[in-house]
Amino acid sequence: MNKSSKNKIFIILALIVLVLLAYYLMNSKHEELITVTVKNESTEKANDLNLFLSNEETFYEVSLEANEKKTIKISYNDTFHEGSLMMKYNDFDGNEHKETIIGYVEKGQSIKTEVIIKAVDAQGVIEFEVK
Repeated sequence: MNKSSKNKIFIILALIVLVLLAYYLMNSKHEELITVTVKNESTEKANDLNLFLSNEETFYEVSLEANEKKTIKISYNDTFHEGSLMMKYNDFDGNEHKETIIGYVEKGQSIKTEVIIKAVDAQGVIEFEVK
């Protein structure tokens, strides 16, 4: 086999690899998730925090001991198009509190955020910060 034949074979193989790589990249699914890290920096336990996307029925429940941290991965439902990421919990008197974590979320976005619980007061109301 002469040198020009080897070069032609190499070029053809390189083109095939490039076409296959381009096809894979165009058709592979990217991870479309909301990753929420909840960190409890308070001295109290935070029970039954429910993270959810507005207009959705799926809740991601989180309970944290003092100084505990957990990461939750929230995936988009087929019916979700846009909305917000919310947190819902009940205080010690049973009153429901709804808090907005991310004001606008669109299907297909990959989002990472952190919710830091700073304190839980005597009534069970949570003071938190979103980063």
